[in-house]
Amino acid sequence: MLTEKKVREFIENTLDIESISIKLVRDKVEALGLEHEEVFPSQIAFLKTLCLAAGVQEILELGTFLGYSTTGFAEILKDTGSNGHIITVELDEKRVMEATQSLQAIGLDEYVTFIVGDASIVCQDLSSKNKKFDLVFLDVFEECYPELYHLCVELLKPQGLLIVDNVLMPTVDGWISERNVIESNDDKLLKALRELLHIAT
Repeated sequence: MLTEKKVREFIENTLDIESISIKLVRDKVEALGLEHEEVFPSQIAFLKTLCLAAGVQEILELGTFLGYSTTGFAEILKDTGSNGHIITVELDEKRVMEATQSLQAIGLDEYVTFIVGDASIVCQDLSSKNKKFDLVFLDVFEECYPELYHLCVELLKPQGLLIVDNVLMPTVDGWISERNVIESNDDKLLKALRELLHIAT
């Protein structure tokens, strides 16, 4: 049976997963006991491969957290000699400070603009300025996804990519236990994910 764990293991055994710089950020995440709130190494490998294949230059990341995926994106821009840039948005000022310090320590901060703020408000502001992106990575609180979906689409360039995290994994507990622990159809998170999938299809 094909499971999310098996897919992760296949990707991690097939693709180049983590550079030293990216692993340094993951080590910090794990030291804080927050590894299940950050993206997986397999997701970084997938994102980097996608960016290379699509020639991504301008990136909007909604949900910085501790800067793990931000580091992966920045590394792509550096390794390809790109003049591209990342705008990353996070509501928690403390997390932004930690991510900024991590990116500065590994010399990748020049590729990133950190914004502390609400993702919806920031997206509306970027849209009013006619900003467009090759890739938007949506990785905030899942209950915000339905509201943010159309804003993200508006910010994409023609042929741009919208990547939405956690659509197929309803809970953090599910990552650990490998089962869907949500039982109620009225669960707010599950309802938000269903609404997003309905809007996007």
